[in-house]
Amino acid sequence: MNPGSVGFSRLRPSVPNQAGIVPPPVWEHFKIIRSTTSTELAPLGVFQMGVYVVGGGGNSAGAAGGGGGGFAFGIVDVTQGQILPTITVGNVSGTSSYGSTISATGGSAGSSTTKGTGGIGAVGAGVRGAITANGGDGGVSGTSHYRTGGGGAGSMYGKGGNGGAATAAYAGTGGGGAGGDGGKAIYSNYGQTGGGGAGIGNDGGIGSNRGSLACGSGGGGSASAGSAGSNETTSGGSGGAGVTGFGGTSRAGSVEGNGASGSGGASDVPVLIQLVMQTLGGGGGSAGSGGNGGNGGAGAAGGGGGASGGGSTIVGGAGGVGGGGGGANNSSTGGNGGIGGGGGAADFGGKGGLGGGGGGSGGSGQGGEGGEGFVVLYWTGGW
Repeated sequence: MNPGSVGFSRLRPSVPNQAGIVPPPVWEHFKIIRSTTSTELAPLGVFQMGVYVVGGGGNSAGAAGGGGGGFAFGIVDVTQGQILPTITVGNVSGTSSYGSTISATGGSAGSSTTKGTGGIGAVGAGVRGAITANGGDGGVSGTSHYRTGGGGAGSMYGKGGNGGAATAAYAGTGGGGAGGDGGKAIYSNYGQTGGGGAGIGNDGGIGSNRGSLACGSGGGGSASAGSAGSNETTSGGSGGAGVTGFGGTSRAGSVEGNGASGSGGASDVPVLIQLVMQTLGGGGGSAGSGGNGGNGGAGAAGGGGGASGGGSTIVGGAGGVGGGGGGANNSSTGGNGGIGGGGGAADFGGKGGLGGGGGGSGGSGQGGEGGEGFVVLYWTGGW
């Protein structure tokens, strides 16, 4: 066959009408937008785009964590090469939007003991494939000594996870993830906890009941929750399993050191495409024992906080994409959330990932900052 002057091309749908265009089976390309713009162009050879919008997370100004940003997704028809509507990216607690049709408000700030609340998403008429979800709330705090994690942003997985609740002094709870809540602190003092998970209900574990020897718990993974710290030994909890990755394993007995990080899974697909396709597969990090929490794998949660009384050099594990940061102990620092994850709580609260609420703080420490909002554009050539 003679290709003529324009060459061969693979079959593709005809230029769409306003109604009835079929979305691509997978999104192959993406671009994350981190600042407001009015000059973004639709790629050549593209007739529709997925638009993923997240509002900014709320700061924490005290013991209670900030709320996570709301979420909205929709598919819009475009003309190749056109200038897209203004894309607005909200700062902390700010609203992000695509034109006037897709928007997500930011989470509110947490105060001394009042949790921040999650933002909401909205999609206007005429947008196909509309999905919205609220951001998670900061964790419930009873007094200035009950330090709670920030809420996770809403996502394709649904409502963002809430920061872990605290009913025990000096223990910092985990930040919420993409559906999983941060681990709770319910026992005596120093029972630091893990982060949230990527799947619905895959929470961080509960801190142990060992007083000043309490162990942190594991961060949730994309397939299962993190395990609790031991009430019998100084062993920290293991990270939850991933769909394709492994959770970090706990340290046995009195062996001190940092927690083990979860693996990110076997996929070589970029994590932001995994996020929109709901294929994140990483495992959660395990808790440290006298050391830092392990990091979550991509699409998992933060590791548990450091154990054995904490200290100025102890940091909760960082969340993977869709994962909350791990909580830590007195005099310590909470782990930062991954994209969409809330920060972990400690004396110094962890920063929320993009769209995540900041972790609560106590003592002379400072609350964590909320993460800025963001917008991701998705497309597949020929569709």
